[in-house]
Amino acid sequence: MNKEQMPVNGFEPKLEKYKVKNPNNIPEWIINEAYLINEGLDKNVINKKEAEEGLLEKKEILNLMRGLVNIKYFIEEPQENLKNKKRGEVLMNLFKQEFTNKNGEKQILADYLSNNHQEVSITMSTLDDSTAEAIKFLNSKKVPVTGWVVVDDVEGYWTNPTNVESTKIKTEEIKNWVKKHNLKINTFGFDLEKPIEFMKAVAQKNIIEIIKQIKKYKKETKEQKAIYGDASVNLTKHIEQLKKEGLETEIYNMPRFVKPIFGCMNVKNADTTCEMIYTSDFPNFLQKIIAYLMKTKGTAPALGIISGKEKETPGREYIKGKLPNHLNEKDLEKNIEAILDMELNFDKRKFTLRNLYLFALNDASVALMLEKAMDKAFENKLKK
Repeated sequence: MNKEQMPVNGFEPKLEKYKVKNPNNIPEWIINEAYLINEGLDKNVINKKEAEEGLLEKKEILNLMRGLVNIKYFIEEPQENLKNKKRGEVLMNLFKQEFTNKNGEKQILADYLSNNHQEVSITMSTLDDSTAEAIKFLNSKKVPVTGWVVVDDVEGYWTNPTNVESTKIKTEEIKNWVKKHNLKINTFGFDLEKPIEFMKAVAQKNIIEIIKQIKKYKKETKEQKAIYGDASVNLTKHIEQLKKEGLETEIYNMPRFVKPIFGCMNVKNADTTCEMIYTSDFPNFLQKIIAYLMKTKGTAPALGIISGKEKETPGREYIKGKLPNHLNEKDLEKNIEAILDMELNFDKRKFTLRNLYLFALNDASVALMLEKAMDKAFENKLKK
């Protein structure tokens, strides 16, 4: 090995910029670039020739970094949106939806996800044959599926201190259902939010109902603690058990500014902690700054809310007949720019963004919107 050069995955870049006078004092940017190139090779983002040549231009660095970002879409498709159809049928129609990609080619959504190495996290609100068929179809396309664990509405729907035991039972039901239908779900996600009736009361600004739900939440939390102990410890042990079984785990958490109000537990042992940075309720001119302020270092950002259907929100309906605000493509672009500002340092070749989540995928147009917004956000970084 040439001691004057920084080796990269067995390759030896021959460019002058990589030569150092003291091999024991290699600049930080060279080490970071080596790690990036190694990762790019592992994920087939760059080839051997490109690795040996190194990263000459800012554009090359950006192209590599973009290729290192893993995209995962949340898919909820709640009962409110099914219009008397089976949920599995609605999911299958989504995955088989044909559209024209940015290259002008016709393809179905499942193929698009597969070709772009993108993943989905689907709420396990229905464990029936039709839902199994929809997930089996994604399995056949090699689209990774995360089982997003939710319980019945009367139990709170999202994971919180009132329903950890119900969440554990539901996890086992999902595992048995997966085994029965020979499905592939190797990751489980837990959405840490207050019970759905609590969230509905807040959205509706119903003071009397909010007070009622607060009292109910405190009472049930106290009762569960008396029987099963601390909820955070209980869920932490549940996640540890899943990991021992070879399963990966994810936590979907509220961002730091609203976590004390709407979040509910402090669980840090999951493989991935995702922060729900949903800026759609804020004015357009504040999108970037709000996203920047909400993001906590070391967490994977989830952006939203986005819908591909004009008269439908992709998640639960808090106020009947009233849709929440949704991000447009420009808003999403600003959100991504804010994340890049935090995660990307050209001079030091540091890029810490690896996982980006989006809420939610209810139409192929959402995937296209994200692709265009990502393109534009990275292009804007190139101009700076």
